[in-house]
Amino acid sequence: MKHAKSTALSVQGLGEWITLRQAPDSKLNIFRGLTKKTPRAAKALARAEAVTLSLSFNFGIHPMTKYLLSLLMLLASPWAVAQNLPATTLLDAQASQEVDNDELWVSLSVSRDGTNPTEITQAVLAKLNAAVAQARKLDGVQLQVGNVHTAPVWGPNGKTNQWTAQAELRLVSTNTNALGQLASELTSLMQLNGVQFRLSKDKRLRVEKALLNDMAANFKDRASSIAVAFGFKTYRIQSLNFNPKQERPYPMPMMARSMAAPDAAAISIPNEGGKTAVSVGMQASIELLP
Repeated sequence: MKHAKSTALSVQGLGEWITLRQAPDSKLNIFRGLTKKTPRAAKALARAEAVTLSLSFNFGIHPMTKYLLSLLMLLASPWAVAQNLPATTLLDAQASQEVDNDELWVSLSVSRDGTNPTEITQAVLAKLNAAVAQARKLDGVQLQVGNVHTAPVWGPNGKTNQWTAQAELRLVSTNTNALGQLASELTSLMQLNGVQFRLSKDKRLRVEKALLNDMAANFKDRASSIAVAFGFKTYRIQSLNFNPKQERPYPMPMMARSMAAPDAAAISIPNEGGKTAVSVGMQASIELLP
């Protein structure tokens, strides 16, 4: 009797399933129509229907109930976790390298105080012109004159009868040994304000160009790893934003000293340039594809 009852329930369940399956306005067929738009979802639905039909036939449970339960089990399985729709994310990548500094920057100045502004200005300009003429003898040196001015000296009670005149000279060259020697000689005319070893623009651009390949390789590896880790097959770049960076050392200020006499011993400048860290970075928007 128990076996006959189970068989009757199975036949009844199968009939209900066929009726539900054929009804065009049933909730089951409405859901089936939606899942046809996504191949993976349609495949999951077909498997769910197969499991539902088997359960309904063998156990006589209402097919719609078993259908929903089996579909939920399939969706919770690792097979169903695979992504069916594209996703968008942001990804950063960097590459960096320390390189030897190849450029020397030197700042010198001259000043003079007195009661006659014309006399002290002419004295400052004479020193400045002499330094410029000497610096021009060295090939490959960039010269820049700046901050030439004469101004009154102010005291607690206001303006005094004293004046001050000042001028600056900046020198830049990739011939660091020669410029270091020149700056040392020019301290007989001017005082040394600051020295900075840094990376030249040409070398920085060459290093950044080489780092682009490393950065691109890092980006591709990370993008592929992210796509695979989240169940996608590949990725597509939507936008790129490059951000090259360079860490430049600050000028090394030196203690100001009184004006040296023309025959005074020149100040020696150590030619230890150090290194500069060059880095390139990027941010990309990528689309993860199933």
